[in-house]
Amino acid sequence: MSDTNRILVAVDESEESRRAVTYVAEMVSGKAGCEVGLFHLASVPNMIEWGGSEDPVVEARTETEREIQYRQMEQQTEARGNALLQRMQTLLTEKGCDVSLQLVRQNEHLGRKKIAQTIIDTAKKQHFGTVVVGRHTFSGLTKLLHNHIGERLMRNQEGINVWVVV
Repeated sequence: MSDTNRILVAVDESEESRRAVTYVAEMVSGKAGCEVGLFHLASVPNMIEWGGSEDPVVEARTETEREIQYRQMEQQTEARGNALLQRMQTLLTEKGCDVSLQLVRQNEHLGRKKIAQTIIDTAKKQHFGTVVVGRHTFSGLTKLLHNHIGERLMRNQEGINVWVVV
């Protein structure tokens, strides 16, 4: 069962995410029983398919090299995500908030629908009753053509409170 006193803040490198974390810190600072989790969903670069080689030795060597490169990219992505969460945690702890979770997940194919669903699934799995995201603002025609993760979260929230911080 999800607990509304457990708040999951989904963050990226944006100013909007920093504002969302600051807002949560101000809202829950000093409130007993509130816990905050930080979640970063990172996109791992796709490796371009390689046609291979007719020489099995070359094929095996190339596949091994590609696997090593991919693992290095995953490790770098994980490290950047953890550094981001550490910076965001500092904003929260300076206001006296308890940070109960820091989670980085990686996925190769991230679209808005998948991002929103992954955030909701993570909140449910970790028993968070509230999800918070920062609202990216768009201007002009972009505003008409672009929808935001927060909008998708609100449509797919499935019993989770959603805060979208502007």
